[in-house]
Amino acid sequence: MYHKNQDIRSIRSKEWIYQAMCQLVEEKDFNSITITELIKKAGVGRSTFYRNYDVIDDVLIEKLERKFEEFYDFVFTSKEMMESDLSPKLFIPVFEFWKDDSHLIEMVIKADKRALMHKLFINYVSTIIREYNLVDLSPEELTYSTVILAGIVESVLLKWVESGKKETPTQIANIIAETTFNNKAHQ
Repeated sequence: MYHKNQDIRSIRSKEWIYQAMCQLVEEKDFNSITITELIKKAGVGRSTFYRNYDVIDDVLIEKLERKFEEFYDFVFTSKEMMESDLSPKLFIPVFEFWKDDSHLIEMVIKADKRALMHKLFINYVSTIIREYNLVDLSPEELTYSTVILAGIVESVLLKWVESGKKETPTQIANIIAETTFNNKAHQ
C-alpha cells in the first residue's frame, strides 16, 4: 500500500521514484527491479521509499489512482456525459482523455501490470451507471454488466494505446458500439 503523504518533500520524492521506475522499465523487466536499484536511480534513501510505499507495485498503483481521479473529473464534465444516455458517445471521453497522455498506460503495458487497472475500470463503469442511472437491471445483472463494460473499455483502451492510437476517439467509440451493442453509431 502506498502512504498518502502530501507534503512537498514526499510529493517530490514520489515523482523521482516514479521517474526512476519508468527509466528502469526501459532497461529491464519490471518484476526484476529491486528497491535498491530504484532508490539509487531516484537518488533517494531507503527510508524515503518505505515512508511512501511498501512495495514497488505501490508506486504504479498510486500513480494510476491519481491519474484516474483526473480521468473521472475529465469524463464527468464532458459534454457527452452531460447528455446522459447510453450511446457510443459515452465512450468518446475515455479515449479523448488518454489520447495525448498515455504514458502511464504505456508503463502499465511494459510492466505487464494490466490487472492493476482492472479495479479502477470497474469503479469507473460502476460510477457512470450509478451517476446516470443508465440501466434498469437487478443487482446481479448490474454486477455482471459492470464487469462486462469495464472489461471491454479497459481491453480496447490498452490495445489502442499498444497499437499507437491510430484511430480517433470517435472511431474507437464507434467500433465498441458496433461490435458490442450491434449498433451502428451515428456521429
